Amino acid sequence: MSTVSFEDVGGKAWDAFCDESSEAWLRHTSTFLDFALTLGAESRNLSFAVPQHEKIVGIVPLVARKDGELGTCGFVMGGTPTRFP
Repeated sequence: MSTVSFEDVGGKAWDAFCDESSEAWLRHTSTFLDFALTLGAESRNLSFAVPQHEKIVGIVPLVARKDGELGTCGFVMGGTPTRFP
């Protein structure tokens, strides 16, 4: 299995996949990823897609954010960080 970063996929192709998928919703789109990146100065877009025969078959929206108060990192899920070690 290979992966392709969000930057390499591009927002247009990412959102086209979301539009075609019955499983994708707002939090999967590039618009929400852009919003999630504004939730912290050190936020990073780590989202990636899974291609098969040059077609996207899956996506993983993933934004990492550093929590300044606790000095820990978390994944942004709807504005609420989910902690990870």
